[in-house]
Amino acid sequence: MGIVLFSVLLFVLGIFCMWMAIFSSKKDFKEFGPGLPTDLIEFFLLIIYKLFPSLVRRIFLFLLGLGIEAVAIFILFI
Repeated sequence: MGIVLFSVLLFVLGIFCMWMAIFSSKKDFKEFGPGLPTDLIEFFLLIIYKLFPSLVRRIFLFLLGLGIEAVAIFILFI
């Protein structure tokens, strides 16, 4: 039961990321992202995310949501 609940939460998170990539305004989209980085990897990802133009960020966020959904479906069928 716990795995199914976790999978459903991942699926909803993936849909939210895809929704933000497609339907958000520019202001909401610029504010969407992590706060302060806690480690070196997050720091470099934040820098890369801020340097890309808006279209590339939207594509990246859409693919991230799609990947999260794929992981959720994979977990459901294990």
